[in-house]
Amino acid sequence: MAKKTIDDFAEGIIIFKGESYFITNPTAVDIIGEILKTYSRRKPEEGTNKTRRHYSTQEAFEELGISRSALYSHLRLYGDLYGLSVKRDKRKWRLFSEKDIEILRKIQDDINERKMMKKE
Repeated sequence: MAKKTIDDFAEGIIIFKGESYFITNPTAVDIIGEILKTYSRRKPEEGTNKTRRHYSTQEAFEELGISRSALYSHLRLYGDLYGLSVKRDKRKWRLFSEKDIEILRKIQDDINERKMMKKE
């Protein structure tokens, strides 16, 4: 059986949280189909801060182009100096905001600048 998608509403099949439902009322199929199409394809409005709220640790070090250990050493050594306050979720995992990523970029730039000065 082929996997059903949102575009299969004409047949009355609706997928919701992984479950398939068959609806016989054509009006209900149209209404629910339009609602789900709207919400499944919704993108954040431009100019808002809703594009990205938090980064995981892996996303943060990939965004910065540094290793996980370098990220942790930046947090430990420079976090207080630069006013870095990384929040944690209910699992106690770090959640980096856009502001945290900007501060970490500044830390990384300062470290790279110092390295270049030493080489000269």
